[in-house]
Amino acid sequence: FDARAMAAFFEKLQRHTRVADDGTVPGYLRSHPVTTERIADAQNKSSGLPYKQHLDSEEFHFVRAKLRADWGHPADAVRHFQSSLREGRFARESAARYGLVNALVRARQGTQAQAELDRLRAGGSAGPMIETLAARVRRAQGDVAGAASLLREARGKYPHSRPVLYAHVEALEDLNRNQDALAVLAEAQRLHPGDARLYSLQSRAYAALGKRLQQHQAQAEFYALQGSLPAAIEQLQLARASGEGDFYQLSVIDARLKALQAQHAEGGGR
Repeated sequence: FDARAMAAFFEKLQRHTRVADDGTVPGYLRSHPVTTERIADAQNKSSGLPYKQHLDSEEFHFVRAKLRADWGHPADAVRHFQSSLREGRFARESAARYGLVNALVRARQGTQAQAELDRLRAGGSAGPMIETLAARVRRAQGDVAGAASLLREARGKYPHSRPVLYAHVEALEDLNRNQDALAVLAEAQRLHPGDARLYSLQSRAYAALGKRLQQHQAQAEFYALQGSLPAAIEQLQLARASGEGDFYQLSVIDARLKALQAQHAEGGGR
């Protein structure tokens, strides 16, 4: 990255700030140094460094295009990307087309989205973001089973992509294949025990199966990983009161509940 860009960034902040920096308040009394001081400091520190420019990845351009596609009215987003493609206003054509597919999905134009996706793939774009987008297009066409199939294949290509994993589990749950979803989640939780979203998806699957004890137990772990200990404790209490579970399951819940209550009493979590 260009180190000189930091000074330029501070200068831009200075131009857009609404608070006058008249120098009447000493820098050491402010939560941040005076803007002019920050600019000078950044300029001094970067003056002797060689120029470097980081080449933005295709995924970066995809994310930026998706953010634009998700903003405003869907029809306006579609027109924006269509005109961008005609006029070549995007740094990468693939990013403009990626944004257009997202906008078309939002606009519920599944057939057109599929056609643009085919053009995107024909241009050589590939990766987890393309696969999850392809699944969204299938869903927009009403083919949830097809989306789940695409995502299962994508997990084989990109086994370490958690967005692909999340999307696959969600598709399985939408198909009421909750046992399959739980099997996928069990392996994922073994590999990523600190991933809160996996527990949220697990709770959803158990709820669909009517397994209230496991539903609240999984939701408790989601809240615990989020740092919300009172909510986690409440979920475990609901699991305990569900009237379900054997002696072993209830013992596990009691032990976890005791641990979270002790952690909360010590001031951990919010």
